[in-house]
Amino acid sequence: MTLRLFLSLWLVALVVPAWAVKYGDVEVRLAVEPLGDHLHGYTEYLFAIDNKSDQPHVVELTLPDDRNGVGASGGSLGSVRRSVEVPAKRTVMLGLAYPARPLLLGRDVRVTIDGQRMQDMVPLAPRVAQNHNWGHGGRHGWGRAMPMPARGDGVQPALILYSQGFTEAFFQVPAARAADGGVRGGLDWGGPGGIGIEPGGAMPPPGAPPGAPGGGPRGDPLIPAITSKLVRSTVPVSAWSDNWLGYTRYDTILLTPSDINELTVSSEYTRRVLRAIWRFAEAGGVVVVVGGPKPPLPKAWDRPGARDAASGWTVHGVGFGVCLHQSEGNSQKWGREDWMLLQQTSNTTSNPWMSEPATRDLNQSFPIVDDLGVPVGGMYALMFLFAIVIGPVNLTLLSRMKRRIWMLWTVPTISAITCFSVLGYMILAEGWSGHARVAGVTLLDQIEERATTLGRVGYYSPLTPSDGLRFAEDVELSAYGSDHSTAENSCTLNWVGQQHLGRGWVTARVPTHYRLRRSETQTKQRLVVTRNRDGEIHVVNALGTDISRLALADEKGQVYVADDKIPAGQEAVLKRRGNDVVTRKPFDAYRSLYTQTNWGALQAIQGYKEGELLVPNSYSAVLDQTPFVEQGLSWASRKPSSSLLLGVFGEIPAK
Repeated sequence: MTLRLFLSLWLVALVVPAWAVKYGDVEVRLAVEPLGDHLHGYTEYLFAIDNKSDQPHVVELTLPDDRNGVGASGGSLGSVRRSVEVPAKRTVMLGLAYPARPLLLGRDVRVTIDGQRMQDMVPLAPRVAQNHNWGHGGRHGWGRAMPMPARGDGVQPALILYSQGFTEAFFQVPAARAADGGVRGGLDWGGPGGIGIEPGGAMPPPGAPPGAPGGGPRGDPLIPAITSKLVRSTVPVSAWSDNWLGYTRYDTILLTPSDINELTVSSEYTRRVLRAIWRFAEAGGVVVVVGGPKPPLPKAWDRPGARDAASGWTVHGVGFGVCLHQSEGNSQKWGREDWMLLQQTSNTTSNPWMSEPATRDLNQSFPIVDDLGVPVGGMYALMFLFAIVIGPVNLTLLSRMKRRIWMLWTVPTISAITCFSVLGYMILAEGWSGHARVAGVTLLDQIEERATTLGRVGYYSPLTPSDGLRFAEDVELSAYGSDHSTAENSCTLNWVGQQHLGRGWVTARVPTHYRLRRSETQTKQRLVVTRNRDGEIHVVNALGTDISRLALADEKGQVYVADDKIPAGQEAVLKRRGNDVVTRKPFDAYRSLYTQTNWGALQAIQGYKEGELLVPNSYSAVLDQTPFVEQGLSWASRKPSSSLLLGVFGEIPAK
């Protein structure tokens, strides 16, 4: 551990409330907690575990502690567990993350050391997602989330996390200046109707003296310049999480050049933090850098940005997300257009989560099985036959045989045979295994060896899966549908080298839909692009699935296409398509793929032409499967579903 990281953790211990409990030589304390109320994404708590003994210990944390009974409520997230081995004389950071839905109800953290449950708990009142018409109204008393105030148009405000390099006053403007229309003149700020800042944010009384808290340079009271929900980090950026899922609850992250430099040079851990922030951007988030020169973007996206004519911002496309850069570090010199661009860009991140279609509509747009109807005719015939046999037929036969006493065993026997017949009929009609369907849009950065996927997954199972769902640790899973419900029993989430969503996430005979985002390191699956001496473009399909359609743009923007389907592992020669040439431009099309509410691949394929999705040294491919996301339910049959792949590569080597 470097000296800088040690000092950061020491500062965390001073700033964060001392929620620490000692268990002999092991101490567990809350190091970093999430801020603000959220609509989507994962909530992550970081715990510091100190082992002062000479022996390693395995420490498991469970949130919430299940002894209070609240965590076991039906349809809620009953428990989130994670364990780690803490070496002797070491401090290890452990993160507990959980999705916005279903709600986590309960409090406190249970600690288990070397398999032995500790008596004392780590006190914690977890944050839960606000009530967004999800059927859990009035139960926020077990968390700290309250209904988030809506803007005037009824839309929930975006949640913006900013570093300690900013002050609360940075996001406020004098009321008199706002009334005058701002420094650019002629524009109305809309009055003091913005959302307050957490913590603090109270406006001073009219006529406050210059220099008073919240007061402007002329003594004018300050008002919020934007309507987003603003939360200031309680720890330095060097102590932030290196897990990109911990940032998904936010819509925008604001940093200074000093923050970027600190994350770049401090330690390997801080460099992982910076990579996690860029992964957040690639998955649709917004990263804002205020002040200084152009920020050091990931290599694949390090290209000239688009200068916004009305404001001083430069917009850089970063995967499905955006990086905004403002060279002017003094916010008091910003005009209304500057604040509007920041506000509007942040809103586009939260927009996909603002609407939840009904499950009926999801079943129509993304069917998991061809027929969801119950075989009523066959079931009715079996029940009618059962009633005839167990009643009149059974009684008549036993009466003729003068063995009515045998009804004591014939009735149970006929009932058992009927039950097995019904079960057999259901198996024949629907099968024994479940059904899964996965589709999505993947952005494959072959330069940084990273793949980012926006997708959908749906499940239908005749029986409730006892093992639940299993996904990689870098997958964000979000329940989809306004009437989405879980089983009567509570759900569980166990981080055991993967994301094991235990029993309760899929209900028998009820279609279940999820949206997902994934950001993963990808070194194997790729499209190998070469050029021979004659200038022909050759590609080898190393994606693991067949390519139905392929279009590629070289370094000059010239477009090449494949005439036929390219099977997995096969090579093909591309042909030039007319005089089509694409030029360098912002990744507006990539961004729009994120902002649509439906992340299904079919809609994405139908909505765009190949040329609109290409920039120099990139390709777009329609795949027969979605190879970058596992289906989650291993024993389920997978319904074929096409997906869209957008790839970015470096220089084309000679063959």
